[in-house]
Amino acid sequence: MRPLLNSPIVQVVISFVVGYYATTKISKVYALIRESTNQRRSKLECQTQLTVGQASSSVLAMVELPQAPESLRLTHKQLREFDGVRDTGHIYTALNGNIYDLTASRDTFMQPGLHSLLAGCNANEVLNIACSSMGVSASDVIQRWERSFNAEFNIIGYLVESDASETDEYRNDDATLE
Repeated sequence: MRPLLNSPIVQVVISFVVGYYATTKISKVYALIRESTNQRRSKLECQTQLTVGQASSSVLAMVELPQAPESLRLTHKQLREFDGVRDTGHIYTALNGNIYDLTASRDTFMQPGLHSLLAGCNANEVLNIACSSMGVSASDVIQRWERSFNAEFNIIGYLVESDASETDEYRNDDATLE
């Protein structure tokens, strides 16, 4: 048995097993400590917020909240005006019928790439084309983009269907691209 333990390969294997076991145990202990610390901290924060919230509720009742701005209703053609290049400088995109204000991330959406293709248009169309060319499920990608947009940007309006003359213009523009 002793000659086997003197083998360098066996020593490496033993040290790996012992190291792995110790690392997993330490990480479990660390996770438990972190979890209990977070629970104590969240309880303390909740108690503080309740105390502050009760004191300021009478002040909040007296303050009049600002009215939310009316939401935009834009057609495809109107949305194209908000690509960040035109005079308005605003960057809007539509996804699943909601219009998002992307102006805060102007640097990202003005650089060449997928993001710049979303500026001033219906993102569903762009993402469907991109996904079909890659063989990826468009619905999953669109849902991920929507979650990302909801987390980062404000919904400022809704994409509406255009009238018949605008629909014909839109189709003619697409035909000239092909």
